[in-house]
Amino acid sequence: MLGAVVGDIIGSPYEFINMYSRRGVKPFEHTIRGRCQFTDDTVLSMAIADVLLSTCDLTDDQLLGDKIAENLVKYYKRYPLKKWGRNSCYGSGFAKWADKGDIHVCRTAYSNGGAMRIVPVGWLYSSLEETLRIARIATERTHNSKEAIEGAQMIAGAVFMSRKGESKAAIKRYAEQIFGYQIPEGEKGLEQLRENSRKYRQKKIASFKLGEFINCDTKLSVEEALFAFFHTSNFKDCIRTAVAIGGDSDTISCMSGGIAEAFYGDVPADWKYKAGGVLAEGHCRAEDIEMVMNFRKL
Repeated sequence: MLGAVVGDIIGSPYEFINMYSRRGVKPFEHTIRGRCQFTDDTVLSMAIADVLLSTCDLTDDQLLGDKIAENLVKYYKRYPLKKWGRNSCYGSGFAKWADKGDIHVCRTAYSNGGAMRIVPVGWLYSSLEETLRIARIATERTHNSKEAIEGAQMIAGAVFMSRKGESKAAIKRYAEQIFGYQIPEGEKGLEQLRENSRKYRQKKIASFKLGEFINCDTKLSVEEALFAFFHTSNFKDCIRTAVAIGGDSDTISCMSGGIAEAFYGDVPADWKYKAGGVLAEGHCRAEDIEMVMNFRKL
């Protein structure tokens, strides 16, 4: 889970002012793009982790869904994050759902908000089947569409397979054969993803709506996160590559970081320490920082 949080924090300054160069990504540094901070990706991942760590009965889908939804709302209210000084950091659709207070309502959303928070699920269960079931339950109240649920299942499944010692080739086959994802290859693939990000931004700039400047489509975001994971050989390069794709940088690097931590076995110590500092500076509760930093031991 810490890998996902690190990815979110490093990607946060680049979400709306994309950086298309690995060298240009400055982890944990204050730049003209702003300062690193944790976003809704981290907060809602903590919400998922918190409820699943404390819930023993996983047999009742409805009851488990209620508990997860209640915790998503609780953490949303606990951390009223802001961006650009005034606007909510949370997606507008999710915020409306949470503010309404009816946790039984299922939103038919196609965005990557379900996949961005799902990494903890990949760590907690002993079978892929159970991992995919819990991922579905954790997603469907806020993102009840086939695309969004499958995206969350893919990320959770990739974390599960990574921690169980599966190869990148096996995870890639799974992504392509089971969910139909298409991950481009090599540097040409990276440029293709970057160009897609640029074209989407240019198309949406005319609307003058900041939230529309980035493509939050689940399928595209998951493919971008998988690309960064498959085409790098260590945790740090994975995060830098994920950010350098452009687009929804914090979410892409959050998902990539979650998978990379499971695959490589840990987060580099210097980044782990700096991430803890960012959480503390952002007034994250001590209990939540402890959960993030020691999630794999819980």
